Amino acid sequence: MNQQTSHNILSYFQKLLESNKLNFLRDIAINNIAERYGSLVESQDYEKGIIVYWGLFSDQHNTIEPVEALVTYNFYKEHKKELSKNANNVTKAIDKLVYDKSEASKPYKPLLQNINQEIHYLQLRADKLYPDYIELSKALKFIENHLLTRYQIKPIAIKRADEKLSYFGFKDTITRSRFRELYDVADKFEIIEFDVVDENTFLEVFLENPSSPDRIIKFNCQNSVAKVFIEKIRPLFTSLTPKAIEKSGRFLTKRNTVLTETNYNRTEIKPTTKIDKIIQEMNTILRE
Repeated sequence: MNQQTSHNILSYFQKLLESNKLNFLRDIAINNIAERYGSLVESQDYEKGIIVYWGLFSDQHNTIEPVEALVTYNFYKEHKKELSKNANNVTKAIDKLVYDKSEASKPYKPLLQNINQEIHYLQLRADKLYPDYIELSKALKFIENHLLTRYQIKPIAIKRADEKLSYFGFKDTITRSRFRELYDVADKFEIIEFDVVDENTFLEVFLENPSSPDRIIKFNCQNSVAKVFIEKIRPLFTSLTPKAIEKSGRFLTKRNTVLTETNYNRTEIKPTTKIDKIIQEMNTILRE
């Protein structure tokens, strides 16, 4: 696997997942054995990938006459070994790719993300073409797990599941306990009232995707102060945008109206002592 790139590093699996390629390889393997042994073939089952034939065996010193015995060839059993070997080769090639990029002081994460995306595509192809061939899926997951455990590249399927759990796409870059500290800041500076918006509601709205319409954050402050708070935590999310905020319907202004995209964008932030203190305390939490 010399001179591997993120483009061809998965070439074995890409070629394997061509339409009906696995069945083609299976049939070729069984046909080759059938042609070689001819009348010595006892039985063959293309669906299961098994052919049974009579073979001759003798010890390495030829001290005894060759002995005839039945041999069972199982394509899928042999192919499992091949899958495992190639999956291991891919992980080694990934490590070498990362090493070479690091040595050249070049970023490697984008390349790993590309590989991760391609694995997801291959998994979908495998599920569609060979839904009962578990070993193929295991081989691809082996590579996925290597990317996750060694380089913290989360599998696409898990990422999408996580994003569904968080309406605003929480990146999980800080712990929930630190997010509770942000709630304390919001309570301390009367951005919200603790007896109106409890801690669980605060966490659910920002970090999850609550189904109950009662899970709402009502701000107890001017829109400019609420905007400061939201803008400070926006980098923690993928989609905490004014449009998403309005669409969610989860944020109410002090006047008990839904915080809309228009109101949010039109709100100007003017420096005040209170705002400076809020920013200072939030910075301390977010930098920890």
